[in-house]
Amino acid sequence: MMMRFTALFLLLPTLYSCEKDKIQPPVASQPSFIPISSTLHPLLFDTSSYWIYSNGNILDTVSLSAITRVEMFVPPQQTKDETFLLQYESSAFSSYTERYMGAIITRNWINEGWAYATNFEVGESYGGLTLIGKLDTLTVGTHQYYNVTQFKVQQSNYFSSDRYLYYADSVGVIRKEILSGNSVVDTWNLIEYNVAIYPY
Repeated sequence: MMMRFTALFLLLPTLYSCEKDKIQPPVASQPSFIPISSTLHPLLFDTSSYWIYSNGNILDTVSLSAITRVEMFVPPQQTKDETFLLQYESSAFSSYTERYMGAIITRNWINEGWAYATNFEVGESYGGLTLIGKLDTLTVGTHQYYNVTQFKVQQSNYFSSDRYLYYADSVGVIRKEILSGNSVVDTWNLIEYNVAIYPY
């Protein structure tokens, strides 16, 4: 009996030593920045994408020529947001950049622009942008688009006038309605596009 206890006593340090020497699995490290919202992935395009718009008189071809992935501090937060700076070229307007940041997208033209905020609720506003509604479908020309979001953007340094903007997942802006007061005075419809989704 004593022999069995002695053997067990001698075995315990060995078991403890084996347990202590086990290699612990690495702990998944948290990113040092806030990743872009996954709800923006269907609207984050890659180079080679282009969109052609028409207001009935003028064609505007917008192409995505460059994309830069960076991390940026966004006041008042102290953490960094994953950000995509996109360079576009427009045949009818001055070139503009687009910034995808957190759950807010802004496009800044010299005298034109739009913004998209995917985490808004209907009626919610931020910085002159209001989410007006979410549509199951919208027909633009001969095409029917699904999961469409409508925004109203107020005139500002970047926006030459108030406007309604319509977004469709995996397509982008499908219609832009320029407003004077509460009346639509000019409409730009998407007539052709070819998009490549960013390989996230």
